Amino acid sequence: MRKLSLLVATAVLAVGSVVASVPAPVGAVSNSWPHSVVNGFSTPSGDGYWLVYEDGTVTPQGGAASYGDASTIPLNGPIVGGAATPDGKGYWLVAQDGGIFTFGNAKFVGSMGAAHLNQPVFSMSPSKSGAGYWLVARDGGIFTFGDAKFYGSAGSQILNQPITGITTSPSGEGYRMVATDGGIFSYGDVPFYGSLPGLGINVNDVVGNAPIPSNTGYWIARSTGQVYSFGDALALGSYTASPCNQIAAIFSNPSAQGYRLVTESGATIPFGTAPGGTEATGDPRACPNPPTMSLAEYNSIQLGYSYSQVVGLVAGPGILTYQSTIGSSVTKIYAWFGEGLPGANASITFLNDHVIAKAQYGLA
Repeated sequence: MRKLSLLVATAVLAVGSVVASVPAPVGAVSNSWPHSVVNGFSTPSGDGYWLVYEDGTVTPQGGAASYGDASTIPLNGPIVGGAATPDGKGYWLVAQDGGIFTFGNAKFVGSMGAAHLNQPVFSMSPSKSGAGYWLVARDGGIFTFGDAKFYGSAGSQILNQPITGITTSPSGEGYRMVATDGGIFSYGDVPFYGSLPGLGINVNDVVGNAPIPSNTGYWIARSTGQVYSFGDALALGSYTASPCNQIAAIFSNPSAQGYRLVTESGATIPFGTAPGGTEATGDPRACPNPPTMSLAEYNSIQLGYSYSQVVGLVAGPGILTYQSTIGSSVTKIYAWFGEGLPGANASITFLNDHVIAKAQYGLA
């Protein structure tokens, strides 16, 4: 459940374009990242959509065509997002390390794949022409490529929660970022219509925001399936997600008011005039009672504990939400569902199998 991770935001200000090459694929082998949905995006006409999985798989639905995917490419990090080209005849995928993969008529104009990042990349959005794109990191740093212009970033701010998504204005002259607490950061010609913290709503499980076609409102969605409307966006409904198959993404209809929620397993739930396509029904995942962490258990976890010690303390394994390897150093972040407030969870960071940091929300 990648949306449960509580990463501490690190300030960085990205100005201008940085170009790095994408490593060439080496053979046709399946990579080891989870087959779990992380993103979805509609065709320009709204008659179909694509679902994107962490392992690089892309599945077209409805009127969407297949242009290939990254499921057989050895990835340095999991796929975290993607976007369709303006005419819908191709798409980009972006990995956690900032690597860019192009399919169909999508153009490669640079990546962060060979650069050092203070925080991992978590989302991307193309320019209006399709000749450029923006990447956003968890700390709000913005990286521009091609004809995508820099309008500002949150990289120099201390964020309450990390960034989880970015969308661009219809004009291509602005963008909007959303954090996991529902905080909204608007730049360029993108208006601000409100945020969850502004409503006094205290959460940390927001998965994304989706604008309405007129750019005069937007929706914010949580992993639990709750959707909040702002500006001219209509209140079209929410969904009650399974604890072990939560909402991974929200994306809107580009031609009329409507959105689609997508679960981690690929089930899709339409609202309003949502993009058309084949519906996945039911919850294909088994849903055992997942181990939960109490505040007392959380407080008992000490720096230096091994992963097996933490698992024994909680009486169950955590969910791997992040992993990176630099030389001989392996960093992993595991999340556990929590006992307490709705959406309560804990996130534990391990370096070479020993606890180096921890964070929690709502435990009791």
